[in-house]
Amino acid sequence: MTNPLDPTPLLSVIIPAYNVERYVLECVHSVLGSSVQDLEVLVFVDACTDNTGAKVTSLDNHRVRVFHSAVNRGPAYGRNRLFEQARGRFIALVDADDIVLPDRFSAQLGELERRDLIAVGCGMIWQPAGHIRMPVTGPKRVREVQMQGGKAIMGPTLTFRREVLDTGLRYDEDLRRGEDRLFEARIQERYPLRTDNVPQALYHYRRHAGSLMATQRQVPAEVRRIDAEVHRRIMAVFGKPATEPPSNERSVSRRVARRRRKDVRRRR
Repeated sequence: MTNPLDPTPLLSVIIPAYNVERYVLECVHSVLGSSVQDLEVLVFVDACTDNTGAKVTSLDNHRVRVFHSAVNRGPAYGRNRLFEQARGRFIALVDADDIVLPDRFSAQLGELERRDLIAVGCGMIWQPAGHIRMPVTGPKRVREVQMQGGKAIMGPTLTFRREVLDTGLRYDEDLRRGEDRLFEARIQERYPLRTDNVPQALYHYRRHAGSLMATQRQVPAEVRRIDAEVHRRIMAVFGKPATEPPSNERSVSRRVARRRRKDVRRRR
């Protein structure tokens, strides 16, 4: 168990929350039930209009710390504020309506330590359908996808070393979509070839009417504008000219995989 007087737990888990009263307790309990017990849970209640704040505040656990905002600022702002409060040697992200499987953190921390990586993601199980989505693996493939603006890491599955924050990296708070890809690209640019994915689905992503992805589909023109701006910023991170963003988040991964298969055939 984490000692409440210990200022440096192994892991800080960052959870921005907005109007998720139906799911937030299950989310936090899944984190607390992790096989990694030396952790703290930081929740940012982002001017919720439901009972999210009351529910997380009622948790009687010294490992849970709750912070409130009177104005809704978005998940990027919430994560940045929690970064300032985090005390752990490693940082993990979780969305407040999702569920963490018990071995997620142990698997990711093991990879970070064993391979001297800086950041690690993992696969997802989409609920309620149960579809499994696996990201690319291997530092070279991850970098290739990121340098083309693709989604190499599934945002809320990211776990990384504290030194990322110590260098000043933060989310762009003016973005409420795609801010995760941009943050991950900046990690890649600063620490080349030190990001990978655990080839296991260790995170339950809950898709529902109020989830971020579902609500974004209601304003496609605005989504396209934001996606184009995120892509422009990612290209700038890698010193590349702005291009059209990929048509969907999997297109870049497929393109990279096809090119690698061709390279293998040529070598034969």
